[in-house]
Amino acid sequence: MALLRIDATGEDGESPPPPIALHTTGARVSGWIAVIGYPGHDSRADPADQQRIFDGAYNCKRLAAGQLIGIEGQDVVHHDATTLGGNSGSAVIDLDSGNAVALHFRGEAGRSNVAVHAAAVARIVRAHG
Repeated sequence: MALLRIDATGEDGESPPPPIALHTTGARVSGWIAVIGYPGHDSRADPADQQRIFDGAYNCKRLAAGQLIGIEGQDVVHHDATTLGGNSGSAVIDLDSGNAVALHFRGEAGRSNVAVHAAAVARIVRAHG
């Protein structure tokens, strides 16, 4: 996870886009989510599955829909959206609220994906002001 501090205005005086709000409570198992990131070709994943799902287009912005399949305390979320290497750091967005419920960091093909719960992300942000 990287935290960035940005200027209040851009080079031309424009305001930055608003940050994605963190959904630190209320995420629920079976809730619909979307992982938004830049998956790359992954040598660990099945080549036929990658071709069928991604059609050879990698390293470009993708939205992968899925569901939350488990929550472990305030630190870990499991989801079933299709991800590849390169999706680490992708926002996991709750489709009901539009807020981030987690930050994706690892997946196991055919099993589940693991993400840092938004409550843990919020604690890190607060600790670093």
